[in-house]
Amino acid sequence: AGCLALRGMAGSGLSQAASCVRPHLARPEMTALRHPTVPTSPAMPYASSGIHRRITPDTPMSQTIFLLSSPVMRQPCRQVSDFGPELQQRIRAVHACMVRHREHALSANQAGFADSMVLVNTSPDMDESTLQVFINPRIISSSSTQRQFMESCPSEPGQLRQRSRAIEVMIHYQDARGASHTVIAQNELAVYLQHTMEHLVSDLAPA
Repeated sequence: AGCLALRGMAGSGLSQAASCVRPHLARPEMTALRHPTVPTSPAMPYASSGIHRRITPDTPMSQTIFLLSSPVMRQPCRQVSDFGPELQQRIRAVHACMVRHREHALSANQAGFADSMVLVNTSPDMDESTLQVFINPRIISSSSTQRQFMESCPSEPGQLRQRSRAIEVMIHYQDARGASHTVIAQNELAVYLQHTMEHLVSDLAPA
Protein backbone atom coordinates (compact mmCIF):
# COMPACT_ATOMS: atom_id res chain seq x y z
CA ALA A 1 0.00 0.00 0.00
CA GLY A 2 1.17 3.52 -0.72
CA CYS A 3 1.12 6.49 1.55
CA LEU A 4 1.84 10.17 1.61
CA ALA A 5 5.28 9.63 3.06
CA LEU A 6 7.38 12.45 4.46
CA ARG A 7 11.12 12.29 4.78
CA GLY A 8 13.12 15.25 6.00
CA MET A 9 16.18 16.40 4.12
CA ALA A 10 19.57 16.44 5.80
CA GLY A 11 19.87 19.16 8.40
CA SER A 12 16.11 19.55 8.79
CA GLY A 13 15.99 18.12 12.31
CA LEU A 14 13.88 15.19 11.11
CA SER A 15 14.60 11.53 11.51
CA GLN A 16 15.52 9.83 8.24
CA ALA A 17 12.67 7.36 8.59
CA ALA A 18 11.64 5.04 5.81
CA SER A 19 8.64 5.82 3.64
CA CYS A 20 5.23 5.46 5.32
CA VAL A 21 6.69 6.02 8.79
CA ARG A 22 5.32 8.99 10.66
CA PRO A 23 8.01 11.71 10.76
CA HIS A 24 9.45 13.08 13.98
CA LEU A 25 9.89 16.81 13.60
CA ALA A 26 12.04 19.13 15.64
CA ARG A 27 10.42 22.25 17.02
CA PRO A 28 12.09 25.41 15.63
CA GLU A 29 11.07 28.95 16.43
CA MET A 30 7.81 30.08 14.83
CA THR A 31 6.90 33.59 13.76
CA ALA A 32 3.72 35.62 14.13
CA LEU A 33 1.13 32.86 14.18
CA ARG A 34 0.14 33.00 17.84
CA HIS A 35 -3.29 34.36 18.61
CA PRO A 36 -5.09 33.88 21.94
CA THR A 37 -8.39 32.89 20.31
CA VAL A 38 -6.92 30.42 17.80
CA PRO A 39 -6.51 26.86 19.12
CA THR A 40 -3.46 24.84 18.26
CA SER A 41 -4.01 21.63 16.31
CA PRO A 42 -5.44 19.07 16.33
CA ALA A 43 -8.78 20.20 14.98
CA MET A 44 -12.03 18.68 16.20
CA PRO A 45 -12.07 14.98 15.27
CA TYR A 46 -14.86 13.95 12.92
CA ALA A 47 -16.01 11.46 15.54
CA SER A 48 -16.94 14.43 17.76
CA SER A 49 -19.21 16.00 15.14
CA GLY A 50 -22.25 13.99 16.16
CA ILE A 51 -22.77 12.68 12.62
CA HIS A 52 -19.83 10.31 12.37
CA ARG A 53 -20.68 6.82 11.15
CA ARG A 54 -18.26 3.94 11.24
CA ILE A 55 -17.19 2.25 8.04
CA THR A 56 -19.48 -0.69 7.30
CA PRO A 57 -19.47 -3.29 4.49
CA ASP A 58 -21.97 -1.19 2.50
CA THR A 59 -19.96 2.04 2.75
CA PRO A 60 -19.26 3.36 -0.78
CA MET A 61 -15.54 2.91 -1.35
CA SER A 62 -13.21 3.93 -4.13
CA GLN A 63 -11.26 0.83 -5.15
CA THR A 64 -8.36 2.91 -6.34
CA ILE A 65 -6.72 6.27 -5.76
CA PHE A 66 -6.86 8.53 -8.81
CA LEU A 67 -3.60 9.43 -10.52
CA LEU A 68 -2.47 13.01 -11.10
CA SER A 69 -3.21 12.58 -14.81
CA SER A 70 -6.89 11.81 -14.12
CA PRO A 71 -9.41 14.51 -15.14
CA VAL A 72 -10.72 14.83 -11.57
CA MET A 73 -7.17 15.67 -10.41
CA ARG A 74 -6.48 18.21 -13.16
CA GLN A 75 -9.17 20.75 -12.34
CA PRO A 76 -9.84 22.77 -9.16
CA CYS A 77 -12.33 21.28 -6.72
CA ARG A 78 -15.64 22.99 -6.09
CA GLN A 79 -16.45 24.74 -2.84
CA VAL A 80 -18.84 22.78 -0.63
CA SER A 81 -22.12 24.53 0.21
CA ASP A 82 -24.45 21.60 0.90
CA PHE A 83 -23.58 19.76 4.13
CA GLY A 84 -26.42 17.28 3.87
CA PRO A 85 -26.49 13.46 3.73
CA GLU A 86 -24.81 13.20 0.32
CA LEU A 87 -21.72 15.01 1.60
CA GLN A 88 -21.62 12.77 4.67
CA GLN A 89 -21.69 9.74 2.38
CA ARG A 90 -18.76 11.13 0.39
CA ILE A 91 -16.81 11.81 3.59
CA ARG A 92 -17.28 8.18 4.61
CA ALA A 93 -16.24 7.04 1.14
CA VAL A 94 -13.00 9.07 1.25
CA HIS A 95 -12.31 7.78 4.76
CA ALA A 96 -12.89 4.22 3.61
CA CYS A 97 -10.44 4.81 0.76
CA MET A 98 -7.87 6.06 3.27
CA VAL A 99 -8.28 2.95 5.38
CA ARG A 100 -8.19 0.59 2.43
CA HIS A 101 -4.95 2.08 1.10
CA ARG A 102 -3.42 2.90 4.50
CA GLU A 103 -3.18 6.62 3.73
CA HIS A 104 -2.83 9.17 6.54
CA ALA A 105 -4.02 12.05 4.36
CA LEU A 106 -6.19 12.18 1.26
CA SER A 107 -7.95 14.90 -0.71
CA ALA A 108 -11.47 14.21 -1.88
CA ASN A 109 -10.47 14.28 -5.56
CA GLN A 110 -7.87 11.58 -4.95
CA ALA A 111 -10.86 9.34 -4.19
CA GLY A 112 -12.79 10.65 -7.20
CA PHE A 113 -14.91 13.40 -5.63
CA ALA A 114 -14.56 17.03 -6.78
CA ASP A 115 -15.25 18.51 -3.32
CA SER A 116 -12.89 20.99 -1.66
CA MET A 117 -12.17 18.67 1.23
CA VAL A 118 -9.24 16.84 2.79
CA LEU A 119 -9.15 14.13 5.44
CA VAL A 120 -6.17 13.66 7.74
CA ASN A 121 -5.38 11.09 10.40
CA THR A 122 -1.93 11.46 11.96
CA SER A 123 -2.46 8.59 14.40
CA PRO A 124 0.03 5.77 13.68
CA ASP A 125 -2.75 3.18 13.89
CA MET A 126 -5.25 5.41 12.03
CA ASP A 127 -7.81 5.12 14.82
CA GLU A 128 -11.19 6.46 13.68
CA SER A 129 -11.42 8.67 16.76
CA THR A 130 -8.57 10.84 15.47
CA LEU A 131 -9.85 11.37 11.91
CA GLN A 132 -10.03 15.07 11.01
CA VAL A 133 -12.14 16.49 8.17
CA PHE A 134 -11.29 19.88 6.65
CA ILE A 135 -13.90 21.25 4.25
CA ASN A 136 -13.23 24.36 2.13
CA PRO A 137 -9.83 24.71 3.84
CA ARG A 138 -7.82 27.90 3.38
CA ILE A 139 -4.37 28.80 4.66
CA ILE A 140 -4.51 32.19 6.38
CA SER A 141 -0.85 32.44 7.34
CA SER A 142 2.20 30.26 7.69
CA SER A 143 5.44 30.25 9.64
CA SER A 144 8.49 31.74 7.97
CA THR A 145 10.44 28.67 9.11
CA GLN A 146 10.33 26.01 6.43
CA ARG A 147 11.88 22.59 5.98
CA GLN A 148 12.68 20.52 2.92
CA PHE A 149 10.81 17.24 2.56
CA MET A 150 10.98 14.37 0.15
CA GLU A 151 7.32 13.54 -0.39
CA SER A 152 5.77 10.55 -2.06
CA CYS A 153 2.15 10.54 -3.14
CA PRO A 154 -0.25 7.69 -3.94
CA SER A 155 -1.48 9.68 -6.94
CA GLU A 156 2.04 9.63 -8.34
CA PRO A 157 3.29 6.13 -7.43
CA GLY A 158 6.99 5.51 -7.42
CA GLN A 159 7.94 9.18 -7.38
CA LEU A 160 9.66 11.26 -4.70
CA ARG A 161 9.57 15.04 -4.98
CA GLN A 162 11.42 17.61 -2.91
CA ARG A 163 9.10 20.23 -1.39
CA SER A 164 9.67 23.18 0.88
CA ARG A 165 6.96 23.28 3.55
CA ALA A 166 6.07 25.57 6.42
CA ILE A 167 5.88 23.53 9.59
CA GLU A 168 3.13 25.65 11.12
CA VAL A 169 0.09 27.04 9.28
CA MET A 170 -3.10 28.75 10.35
CA ILE A 171 -6.05 27.10 8.63
CA HIS A 172 -9.63 28.29 8.27
CA TYR A 173 -12.07 25.51 7.38
CA GLN A 174 -15.56 24.14 7.91
CA ASP A 175 -16.37 20.92 9.67
CA ALA A 176 -18.78 18.21 8.55
CA ARG A 177 -21.74 20.22 9.86
CA GLY A 178 -20.66 23.39 8.09
CA ALA A 179 -19.46 25.24 11.19
CA SER A 180 -16.40 27.45 10.65
CA HIS A 181 -13.15 26.99 12.58
CA THR A 182 -9.66 28.42 12.61
CA VAL A 183 -6.80 26.33 13.98
CA ILE A 184 -3.03 26.29 13.97
CA ALA A 185 -1.74 23.08 12.40
CA GLN A 186 1.79 22.07 13.31
CA ASN A 187 4.48 19.66 12.17
CA GLU A 188 3.25 16.60 10.26
CA LEU A 189 -0.38 17.80 10.25
CA ALA A 190 0.75 21.08 8.67
CA VAL A 191 2.73 19.22 6.01
CA TYR A 192 -0.10 16.80 5.21
CA LEU A 193 -2.53 19.71 4.86
CA GLN A 194 -0.27 21.70 2.56
CA HIS A 195 0.25 18.68 0.30
CA THR A 196 -3.39 17.63 0.06
CA MET A 197 -4.66 21.19 -0.30
CA GLU A 198 -2.44 21.58 -3.36
CA HIS A 199 -4.37 18.67 -4.87
CA LEU A 200 -7.60 20.64 -4.39
CA VAL A 201 -6.37 23.35 -6.77
CA SER A 202 -4.50 20.86 -9.01
CA ASP A 203 -1.13 22.45 -8.16
CA LEU A 204 0.56 19.03 -7.99
CA ALA A 205 -0.85 17.80 -11.29
CA PRO A 206 1.77 17.20 -13.98
CA ALA A 207 1.82 19.51 -17.00
